[in-house]
Amino acid sequence: MPARSRPAAAVSRGSARPAADWTPPVTDESVSAKTGRSWEEWITALDAEGCAAMSHGDIVSVIAGKFTIGPWWQQTVTVGYERARGLRQVNETTKGFGASASKTINVGVDALWHAWDDAKTRRRWLPDHLTVRKATASRSMHITWDDGTDVQAWFTDKGPGKSAVSVEHRKLQQADVARVKAHWKERLDAMKRLLEQG
Repeated sequence: MPARSRPAAAVSRGSARPAADWTPPVTDESVSAKTGRSWEEWITALDAEGCAAMSHGDIVSVIAGKFTIGPWWQQTVTVGYERARGLRQVNETTKGFGASASKTINVGVDALWHAWDDAKTRRRWLPDHLTVRKATASRSMHITWDDGTDVQAWFTDKGPGKSAVSVEHRKLQQADVARVKAHWKERLDAMKRLLEQG
């Protein structure tokens, strides 16, 4: 599939100021501390590379090739730049819109994993119709919802008797984001109650 081009008209030439309704994915303090550049400096640098007319993947490649930051920050800076230049809305991914949620639970990561991996246990707190496509024990799970949307879950060991799960539900329509976020909040709360009450 050819790279998706971006309209150059979306860029405010000659200015590092972002779009008026811009919401960065992390604070200016965080991006400065971790990458050595503020958002304004990143916008200026990526404008100079012509990134406003590039696809998401091409912008990541520019950052990876010309700037010394790790993969997570490459993605974060790219998303921030796309939002600043009006190329991406909040919650928008390269495959539609996304909704995320997370929950820390007072059980070990293996018990948390079991609540997802064991279908009978999972139905007690997540009665939705879904198909698990790929799973790495106590680390990650890739799921297809019955409506064709995509869910990815990551599991983190937080030490003895404590763990966390982070969920990203992708390929959504923009109108569905708030509803899906609310659904995941409700379901993860139910999971927490189930696991912590034994």
